[in-house]
Amino acid sequence: MSAVAKTLAGCPLFKGVAEDEIAALIEKSRPALKTYDRNETIIHAGDETSSLGFIISGCLAIKKYLPTGGVVTVFHRQSGEMTGGYVVFAENPTSPYDIITTVKSQMLFVCKDSVVGVLFGNQTVAMNMMHIYANRVRQFGKRLEMFSYSSIQQKIACSLLNDFQVEKNSTVVLPFTKTAWAEYLNVSRPSLSRELKALAAHGLICAEKNKITVLDKVGLENLLFE
Repeated sequence: MSAVAKTLAGCPLFKGVAEDEIAALIEKSRPALKTYDRNETIIHAGDETSSLGFIISGCLAIKKYLPTGGVVTVFHRQSGEMTGGYVVFAENPTSPYDIITTVKSQMLFVCKDSVVGVLFGNQTVAMNMMHIYANRVRQFGKRLEMFSYSSIQQKIACSLLNDFQVEKNSTVVLPFTKTAWAEYLNVSRPSLSRELKALAAHGLICAEKNKITVLDKVGLENLLFE
């Protein structure tokens, strides 16, 4: 459990909590540790869930399958992040999304009763939870903002500025494939590649495989006001 506590120390929920205290809290919570293969569905849309999940290793894609047959990747979650909290504490605790691993992943699950009875007994953890969901409401707002843009270049700029919080001359290593990023932006993979090349030609970015270096942050910001 010490290795798990070390990973959770980087989770926003446990910010400001010592590793030994995290280990004690998790131990009292009677957690379940599970391993999943790549592209394995952890939760299907419509499933009831009563546990909060922590990503110990790997990456998850949160997807919405549309009645038209299309699919939108709503968010990606990385090692150290948590998932499922807003569903667990909802009046109707059924997931509106499919949660799928993008690589082999390990998850730690803590049931709702233990979250309330054990984790929330720690004032720091309880306050962190409030901060996390306040930030996620803001994150949903940014996602809606991205869908309001008509051009692919604007969507790319919005994602780089908001999802990765880039600065000038900073390099982003995409935590997923370009295909997954295209799905997240709700555009085709060839269109994404074409517009990345166009942005590079204008000197705004440098794109090499899964690395994006921002050369002109102001230029990206200006795209959003065109």
